[in-house]
Amino acid sequence: MESIERYEQKYLLSLAQVAQIKASIHPFVKADQNSKNGAYTVLSLYLDGIDRPFYQANENQVSERLKLRIRTYGSDAIFLEIKRKVRGMIWKSRVCLNQSQYQALFQPHLAATTRRERQGILQGLSLKQKQTLEEFLWWKDRYQASPHYWVGYEREGFQSPDGDYARVTFDYRVKARPSNDYRISSQLIDDYENLWKRVDYAHALKSKQADVIMELKSEKRIPMWMSTLTHKHDLEVIGVSKYVLSIDSSDAIGQLYRNQLQASSQSTFNSVDS
Repeated sequence: MESIERYEQKYLLSLAQVAQIKASIHPFVKADQNSKNGAYTVLSLYLDGIDRPFYQANENQVSERLKLRIRTYGSDAIFLEIKRKVRGMIWKSRVCLNQSQYQALFQPHLAATTRRERQGILQGLSLKQKQTLEEFLWWKDRYQASPHYWVGYEREGFQSPDGDYARVTFDYRVKARPSNDYRISSQLIDDYENLWKRVDYAHALKSKQADVIMELKSEKRIPMWMSTLTHKHDLEVIGVSKYVLSIDSSDAIGQLYRNQLQASSQSTFNSVDS
C-alpha cells in the first residue's frame, strides 16, 4: 500500500523532446522498478457516478476533487486507488489486492456483501491497508460509482535514486474504451481490441506536440533540477485528465461500444475470468 502527498504537473511533448529531456534528467534519476526492461503497460479502470460527478468536477475545475480507479500493470496485482486534488496538491492512497480478493469484492457471482465476509476475505492485509480499502468502498457507495472507462497506455518511469520522492513518467499511445463491469484480464487490450479508441490530445488541446504525456511528480519540496528542466526546455503545463479526455474523445461512439459490451458481457464473463 502507498500513501503520499505530492505535486503533479503534466506536459505534452514530441518524441524529439522526449529524447532531449531524458538526456537532461539522466544525472538525477534511474529507471523505476517497472521500467528496467523498457516501457510497460498501465491499465486504469475509472469509476464514476450516474451523472459523472468526478468528470464534471474536473471539467469545472472544482478546487477539491476526487477520482476512484482500479489499476493493473499486467500482473496479478490489482491496485484500488483514491486520488484527491485539493488546491493544487495531490493526495493519493492505494491498496494492493490479489485476483481472488478482487473477485470476491467486485465480481457479481463471487462478491462478498457483508462486512464480516469482507474481513474473512481480506485476511493478511495490514490495518492501514484495510482502512484504505474501506475508504475506497465508502466513496464508491457514497457516489454510487461504477466502472465507466478503461484508459491504457505504455509508460516509461524514472525516479530519484535517493530518499526524496521525485518521479518523471512518459506515457505513450494513450487509448480508452467504455466499460460497464469490473472484469480484468491479463489480455484486456487484446480481448477488446476493436473497442479501444486512441485519445487524441493534439485535437482536444489544440497542440501539435502531443505524441507523449510527461508528468513531473514530487513532494512539497520540488527538486531544483525539475525547475531547471521546465525552464531549459520551455515547457508549458497542461491541466488535463486522461479520464476526462478519454470521455471527450470516445463519447461520440461510446453508446455503440456500450451496446457491444452489454451484448457480450453475459456470454464471455466466465471465460474472461477463468
